[in-house]
Amino acid sequence: MKVLIIGTSFHEYVIAKTLQKSRHNIDVKVIGTREIPGLDGVEVVAMDSDTVNNYIKDKDIDIVIIRPEEEISFHLRGAYIFYIGPSLYERIHYYHHEIGKEFILFSFTDGRHVIHAPPVKRDYGSFVSGDLWLPEQDVTTAQDINTRLLLESPNYTGFLHNRFIKTDGGTELVGCNLIGESAIINVLELLETDLVDLLNAVQQQKLDQLDVRWSEDTMITSFITCTEHTLPFSANIISTNSPLAVVWGRGENMKSATVRHQALLEMVGGECERLTVVQRV
Repeated sequence: MKVLIIGTSFHEYVIAKTLQKSRHNIDVKVIGTREIPGLDGVEVVAMDSDTVNNYIKDKDIDIVIIRPEEEISFHLRGAYIFYIGPSLYERIHYYHHEIGKEFILFSFTDGRHVIHAPPVKRDYGSFVSGDLWLPEQDVTTAQDINTRLLLESPNYTGFLHNRFIKTDGGTELVGCNLIGESAIINVLELLETDLVDLLNAVQQQKLDQLDVRWSEDTMITSFITCTEHTLPFSANIISTNSPLAVVWGRGENMKSATVRHQALLEMVGGECERLTVVQRV
């Protein structure tokens, strides 16, 4: 299988790294307007329709992974399209009072079936203070919303990620297309099913027949502002465009994940700007 990832942002980096760990023999190519720190082999090309489509044809690409807004401009031909994070709405305004914490839900679809990843919480403080994790009903409501949005767009295959918040009017969708969110690390790092198997199931519209599993581990991920331009090497540190980096700590429980995350923050010497947490209960 030959997979082409179009784009050179953080999302594309994480997906490429995950695919490179596959047990399958696949050829992963990445093209964009610039190189990605920490990812070898990125080809910098002119990002116009003719160039991209000729690349797909010349390299005999089987699957293209791309953002929907990019695919619209390229009018891709000759390969199966796997979308990542659609911009169904630029911003959704809600008119109730916020009473709960914000969380992100990734959902995968083959056009007929939908599966959901564990929710990713964007607030860290509540875990430290011992507050209850996301109520099951809040997550179920978010899953229902993502499922409805995806099945209303049967030509959309890939994954969607939306941001939700609990208000006095219920659990509400407050935003889509979270470009740059660190939550994708949580979802793909904890994914135990081979991502290539997931791609195949989506392409064949057999997602309902694949046993997709995520680890029960707790994972804390943060975007940080670095004080140094050169970061120490670590499997749990990703350098994006200076001065931002991403670090994560993973453990069997919240305590062990916190210890590992904090150690990495001290190693890098940066200040945390955004943080996401997956805790399975």
